[in-house]
Amino acid sequence: MWWIEIMGIAIAAILIKLFMRYTYVQEGTAKIIIRWGGVVKVFIQWTDYRLDERGNVVPIGYKMDEKCNLVPTGERIPEKPKRPWYGGLRVWIGTPFDKVYKFKLRWHSIEEVEGKRIPVFHEEMKDCIMLRPDRYWIKMLRVETKDGMFPDIEWLIGMRCINPEKTIFKSPHNWVESALTQLEPLLRQYIYTKTIEEVLKLKGEEIWKDIGDDRVIQEVLRNEWGIQIDPNEIAIFNVDLPSGYQEALARQKQIELETKARIAAEAQEREAEKIELQHVGDRAIELRDAVRLSPKDAIEVVQTERGKVTKHIIEYKGLEKLRGVALISIGGEILTTRRPRAGGKVKKETEKPEIDEKIKEAKRTYKEGETFKTLKKG
Repeated sequence: MWWIEIMGIAIAAILIKLFMRYTYVQEGTAKIIIRWGGVVKVFIQWTDYRLDERGNVVPIGYKMDEKCNLVPTGERIPEKPKRPWYGGLRVWIGTPFDKVYKFKLRWHSIEEVEGKRIPVFHEEMKDCIMLRPDRYWIKMLRVETKDGMFPDIEWLIGMRCINPEKTIFKSPHNWVESALTQLEPLLRQYIYTKTIEEVLKLKGEEIWKDIGDDRVIQEVLRNEWGIQIDPNEIAIFNVDLPSGYQEALARQKQIELETKARIAAEAQEREAEKIELQHVGDRAIELRDAVRLSPKDAIEVVQTERGKVTKHIIEYKGLEKLRGVALISIGGEILTTRRPRAGGKVKKETEKPEIDEKIKEAKRTYKEGETFKTLKKG
């Protein structure tokens, strides 16, 4: 009879409504289904990843052993990613009491605001767990260094969930804050082994090399809580130095810059002196060969040409008659002549008369037939 068919359809619709459950899972996330307070299912949606028998998120073709190390299963890995037509839709036969687990999550992320990268606080109700790697910000106040400094250090920690059930129900409430809190003593202890200069130069690779195998990271977070710290993803974001040290560091930088500038200027000056000496030598050789001067006289002429020496030259006949006449002035000192000795050499001694007076006296004293010439270069 027709009313029996209608009743059957209605009962089927009611049963489907009551017992057929469904949800949507976003790419790179997982959802936990609970019934009467207990976990009944875990759904993930992440291309080329799946859940193994222990509930770990692993790439296709791998599984995790008891120490959460990836082990190949021998399963054939598809060449192209598998993307089912239903996408993130998940359907299961359950009860009216089945529901998606929700929890409150607090964290800080780094975002760009008006051209500056600053930490931004988030607090949201979540019904899914992030499986993709993400970076979380934390600031530690007064972290002691090896040389007794107490800077405030900001960190960026890259981590992700590798076992949704462990992360939500085995780690303390709010898994991001709990993981960062667990890391803080380890990072403080690590900074205590470094000087402030070494802290300012630390890179993620060096930090991971030193603490990546620590028990907190490998056993507590990874094995017990299902939270993985990605390799080389523990990095210093910013270091706030004490005010006194900032001033000292600025002075040190200024001194270093001034020292470099002085060294560069001295190097240029030495190079210029080399070029100058080379020029003097070449010019002296040229004069020596051209007018047959002695090396000493040739260098003296070159220095005079270049303004290094001031000369007052008097040419005359009968050198032995010109006693006390100024011939050359070097650095303010006057060279005078005396009568030649028996060896034919003229003795020179230093006096300090006025040059102009000596020249005038020479003009008045000597008659026609004597040659008088004065040249000033300076």
